[in-house]
Amino acid sequence: MGMDLENIDTEWKESWSSKYLKTIAAFYNTKGGCMIIGRRDDGTYIGLPDIKKETKVVADSIRDKLHIMSNTYAESIDGKDCIVIKVPKGDKMVDYDGRFYMRIGNTTQQIESDELKKLLLSENGLQWLDQPCDLSVDDISRKAISYFIKKAKSVKRIPSSVKSSDIDGVLKRFNLLYDGKPTLGAAMLFSDDPMRFNSGAYVKIGVFDSKDLLVRDECFYGPMISMPDRVIEALYDKYIPPRYGFGNGSASRYYIYDYPEDAVRELLVNAIAHMDFSKQEPITIRVYPDKLRIFSFGGLPEGWDVYKLTHSRDSVRRNKHLSEVFYAIGLVENWGQGITKVLEVCKSNGNPVPEFNSTSEGLEAFVYPISSESPKIRASTSSKIVLDGKARAIIGCIIENQSVTIKQISITTGIPVSTVEKRLSKLSSEGVLSREGSDKAGRWIINEELL
Repeated sequence: MGMDLENIDTEWKESWSSKYLKTIAAFYNTKGGCMIIGRRDDGTYIGLPDIKKETKVVADSIRDKLHIMSNTYAESIDGKDCIVIKVPKGDKMVDYDGRFYMRIGNTTQQIESDELKKLLLSENGLQWLDQPCDLSVDDISRKAISYFIKKAKSVKRIPSSVKSSDIDGVLKRFNLLYDGKPTLGAAMLFSDDPMRFNSGAYVKIGVFDSKDLLVRDECFYGPMISMPDRVIEALYDKYIPPRYGFGNGSASRYYIYDYPEDAVRELLVNAIAHMDFSKQEPITIRVYPDKLRIFSFGGLPEGWDVYKLTHSRDSVRRNKHLSEVFYAIGLVENWGQGITKVLEVCKSNGNPVPEFNSTSEGLEAFVYPISSESPKIRASTSSKIVLDGKARAIIGCIIENQSVTIKQISITTGIPVSTVEKRLSKLSSEGVLSREGSDKAGRWIINEELL
């Protein structure tokens, strides 16, 4: 027979038992296979008595219990009468006693419920997020839909005639309805509370010190459609603020971003678009003193490795319809150029080449700062001051015009006068700012050593 070892598609049994039907089902559910009855585990052929009767019993069991076709026949091998069962690869999943099995190596393994659901969806050409959920069209967030339509119109990827209130039209256009009900994908993108349907539908930022101890963290909930904007805004507002640099020999100052926003945004969107939501675990962003780590569950496509990820122009979409929605608002390209863009942006910004690591659980991406002098998240005892968004806006105004007044700062930034006054007072008490001269004719002095 030319088969010397049991493997993914080969199994030997000394005698027949109905419990071996689960292995027959596993062959059918995996890639097909062959079982020989009348052969020991060590490969010795021992044969069977009354081979004709036994062959009929086996063939009838497979037909009546599994309802599949197999090629079951008697054959003399090494002078011993054995039964050979050849099972084709099935075009749909088959169960044995209500349980589903597949072959992994030379063993038969029961499929867990989440993996089974993915396989059954795949049979019908569907992905995990394509299944319907307990959500009606009326439960879809009008604010989230309006946000999507406004963004999509701005990049001219949906007609200008689409109304901001056309929830049903948007769901139909992007195949987010199944038998008239919103899919899980619709819930992830446009529900105010996607965690109601998937406990991992959120993004978590954690700040860690040089000893890998958590300093602080924050979670971001709500519609996935606006998640990239909300997370990136918070990330650059609170966790990786810019440094300040000087122009070529002049006194003018400018922001230095140690992590290019376009690259980090691309990696975040990529993590969401390729997330394996069946794992029900969040996307995480870890901020270290010397790097960023973005991780999402769901590894690389079958047959891919890190080299292909960083060199291929192909695109394999784990969440097809979710990716199409992000494409419509200009956050995803359909030509597999996302990672190429990340590499190019980091190179032009002066960052080291990002690193990618595919694990058994998912994909992690590491982005490194421009230099060892990049801003670091420090504990509250640090001598450096970490500015929030309002403080940065105020400092930005002062950089542009050291004689700027409180009222002018308020007008330029949109921050109320009372808030500007409080922030200026706080910045002064922290030693970041000082005032030289009178209130009317004086100017602000910035202590750059604290920034």
